[in-house]
Amino acid sequence: MTALAWQIPLGVLAVLTGLRLLIAPYWLHKELKRELTQTAEERDEAKRQAHALPDQLTSSHLQGLNIRINDLAREEPFVRNRTFVDCHIYGPAVLVLDGCTLRGITFDTPIDSLFILVTQERAWGVIKIENCIFKDCRFMKIGIAGSAEFKQLVEGSIVQ
Repeated sequence: MTALAWQIPLGVLAVLTGLRLLIAPYWLHKELKRELTQTAEERDEAKRQAHALPDQLTSSHLQGLNIRINDLAREEPFVRNRTFVDCHIYGPAVLVLDGCTLRGITFDTPIDSLFILVTQERAWGVIKIENCIFKDCRFMKIGIAGSAEFKQLVEGSIVQ
C-alpha cells in the first residue's frame, strides 16, 4: 500500500498532463478560428472599449478614439483648437463651449437633464472648450453649461 500511495497521484498527474498536451492544439486552433471569423464591426467595438493613451491625445485632430475629457484638461481647465471626429467623449464633467462647431453629436441622456443654464459670465469647476470641432461624436456622462440661446444651438446639433 505504501508504494501505491505515491504512484497513484503521480499517475493521475501524468494522465492529466498528457490529456492537456493532446488537447492544446485544438484549443489554439479554436482561438485562431474565432479571431479570424470576428467581424470588422466586432474588432472596431473592441478598439472602442479602450480609452486613448496620453500620446494619442497630443494631436490637434483626434479621430475614432475613446477620450476622457479630463485627460485633455489635466494642466489647465480648458481644451483649445482641437478637432474630434467619431470620438466617444467620457466624463464625468461639465463643459462650457465657446466658439465650437457641433455636427451630428449624441448624448447618453436627454438635453433637458444634461444642460445647466448659467446666467453669470463666469463659472468655476467646469472645463472650457474653445474653438473645437465635434463631428459625429458621442458624449457620455457630460453636462453642458450655458445660456438658454446656447441650449437651442446645441439642440439643433444633436442627432436623434
